[in-house]
Amino acid sequence: MTLDQFLIAHPEFNAVNPNLVSAMLAQATRRCDPSVFGKVIDDAIGWKTCILLDRSPEGFNTRLEAGVSSIYEIEFDNLTLESGAGMALVAGNNPVLPGRFGGGFGLL
Repeated sequence: MTLDQFLIAHPEFNAVNPNLVSAMLAQATRRCDPSVFGKVIDDAIGWKTCILLDRSPEGFNTRLEAGVSSIYEIEFDNLTLESGAGMALVAGNNPVLPGRFGGGFGLL
């Protein structure tokens, strides 16, 4: 996903410093594995970027309400479930259900 594609999909971040958006986009790209998300990898990167920006001081104004999951976290979690990315592959390609080791969906 490019910066331009991200800003078209999520125009609420147009007012945020583009260098910060690019940095968070790069971080989200590293944190979302294409072999896990498959054909919805760009969606996953986009929602993860939103989450990272939402948690940053400059993205604070995008938050719907303090102290609750953002719409971005909800959408990322839904995408994780829908894409089957909730199944983590461990050594030997043995599927492990999410949360098996105490993690949640938003930790990808």
